[in-house]
Amino acid sequence: MDIQHLESVEAIYGVQLPEVYLRLCQDGLLETGKYGSMWYGTYYAERLKHPTLLFLSNEFELIEDNGIAEVAEWVNDDFSPEEFTCIPFAMSGAGDYYCMAYPKEDSDGVDPVVIYLPHDYNEYTYLAKNFVDFIFRHFLEALTDLSFFDLEGEKFSIKESLHQSLLAHQPYLSEEQFEKLKETLTREIQTFEDIHVLPKHTIVNEYVGYLSKEEFKTIIESMIPFEFLDQEVSF
Repeated sequence: MDIQHLESVEAIYGVQLPEVYLRLCQDGLLETGKYGSMWYGTYYAERLKHPTLLFLSNEFELIEDNGIAEVAEWVNDDFSPEEFTCIPFAMSGAGDYYCMAYPKEDSDGVDPVVIYLPHDYNEYTYLAKNFVDFIFRHFLEALTDLSFFDLEGEKFSIKESLHQSLLAHQPYLSEEQFEKLKETLTREIQTFEDIHVLPKHTIVNEYVGYLSKEEFKTIIESMIPFEFLDQEVSF
């Protein structure tokens, strides 16, 4: 990702991207390489050694190098909420977007909130009040459910790789956030239950991680408080 591309996005939409996001770009943590069938063989081993933003987190894929302007045009023209100018920076495996959202009425000097914006229905979810808090939130969430990793495989040590990733993210987190993630990674991986009580039966799903989903919720509510945290908004 070139800093000149991000500067052009700022000029097109009249916004100021978060300072931490620009630093991530300058430090190489927004680099993706060319996506496609050859990506895994070309880039994966290098990403384990030199992690990019939120590498090894579930349902998170950075927008391809210098592709933000094109994706932002489509998102804002076709399905973004009318109250926001949305700058997408990553997407999920389902094709939904993580966006920096700026109020359209007055975005001058505004630190954007981060929202999750589905591409196929008119609803969005507030994830964090700023980009630093989003990094913390999503990294912690990755430690909550490791079920998508092959934990028995020999390709890499998940604990070692996550620790390497945390060190790469340290300059972009508060000291308190870094220490909480560091402490979490000292724990043993456990099996937890996700229980859904329905009118006629109960569904129990197991997942493995360093902390439960209930603890994750408690931590983000206390460490990154936000009046709209996890609020879903239809439009």
